[in-house]
Amino acid sequence: MKKQGIALTALSFALLAPAFGEIQDDDIYVCRDSRYKKIQEGVNAARPGSRIHVCAGTYAEQVTVAVDGITVQAEGRAIVIEPTPAQAYGFRILGQNVNIQGFNITGFKDRTLSAGILLDHARGAVISGNKVYGNCNGVLLNQSPGASIAGNNLSQNPYPISPVAQPGIPEPPAGQTPANSCIVFAFDPITQAAIVSADGYGLKSVASREQIVKENTVSQNGECGIQLSGDSAGSTISRNTLFFNTGQQFTPCGNIDLRSVSGRDEVIAVAGNRIDNGTNGVMLTASDRVAVEDNVVTRNFQGIQLVSSNHNSFSRNKLNHNTVGIFMTGQFNEFDGNNVDNNDNQGIVVYVGGCPDQCSSKAGQGFSDTWANSFRNNSVEKNGSMDVFDFSSISGTQCTMDPGCNTNPPGRPPPPPNVPPGKYTPGTLDFWMQTDCATATPASICAK
Repeated sequence: MKKQGIALTALSFALLAPAFGEIQDDDIYVCRDSRYKKIQEGVNAARPGSRIHVCAGTYAEQVTVAVDGITVQAEGRAIVIEPTPAQAYGFRILGQNVNIQGFNITGFKDRTLSAGILLDHARGAVISGNKVYGNCNGVLLNQSPGASIAGNNLSQNPYPISPVAQPGIPEPPAGQTPANSCIVFAFDPITQAAIVSADGYGLKSVASREQIVKENTVSQNGECGIQLSGDSAGSTISRNTLFFNTGQQFTPCGNIDLRSVSGRDEVIAVAGNRIDNGTNGVMLTASDRVAVEDNVVTRNFQGIQLVSSNHNSFSRNKLNHNTVGIFMTGQFNEFDGNNVDNNDNQGIVVYVGGCPDQCSSKAGQGFSDTWANSFRNNSVEKNGSMDVFDFSSISGTQCTMDPGCNTNPPGRPPPPPNVPPGKYTPGTLDFWMQTDCATATPASICAK
């Protein structure tokens, strides 16, 4: 009977062993007293589907993750800091569908474009619950579609000289200033004046489609809070809190910055964010098919700024207590249902530099850069200097427009396309804005 019990116990162990072995293979522990003492060692031992648990502690290393489908998860306060000799990135993600969760990552500032986390041609990454601070940049995406950047604190990249205290982000060491390696020096080719362009992005994304950036705190970064550039179709920036992203070095980008992006295939959405105290709240440059909706934008230099951006929509945003509510150049943009009240200077600025001859074929001499924009159902009142500052106000007089241009004689540009016959009178502002003055709000957006 006793022998039978021993045999049964041995058989039970044999049956359990494969399952136990499988768990051990998929769950890897990196701790001071475990087999793997460095995160990179744990990653090297991983296979697709593995979960790497990193114990609390400080890890001076750069971690390169080239295995697909693994999770690297901090258990407790696990801090990844720049090692000696210096490395460019805290985590460099090369594998597909990799998860990085719960780390503090700081100190990666030894060269231009250093970052706490780099996604390099890595599809489907999930970056969540991390605090990424004191680096040249927080998170950097390079051609990495389908990423989810959620619930992180991406702040003080690099450390500001005089930081505003923020819960959860340590103060920089006494006397520390942004490292010279985070600053790029150049010279203006015309004036030969020195140009200083810093890193300092909370999140910088290049040509990364269908990314989701949500519920992050992004603050006190030296340049942009969040910047998307290149092909970013289908991306969403939503429910983030952004403040004190200054863009003070060279590029005045501020809190959310979209550069040469297009949602032509799938609209890019900027929705439900709280945006405060930046050089600009939301800035679009040479960008189209972006929907900016339901954001609260306060105490920025310009709440919304468009530069040569077309076919975008702006709905139900609250733009209050900025220096300027909306500043724009571009075509076929729609502004509907926004609250643009109580800004320090102008509520809305529709800008063209002076009163050029629209009949001229010379570059920059026509109104073709800014027209056919629609302003409806907006509240624009109680602004500091004036509610609407339009073409006719720039030179102090109504810009004259020669109706002869509309006959398109040889050597003259054609009139704007798709103008309804009799709807917009040549020689008036609303011809070029193509705004229906009967329904426009405020009425002052139309020429008198």
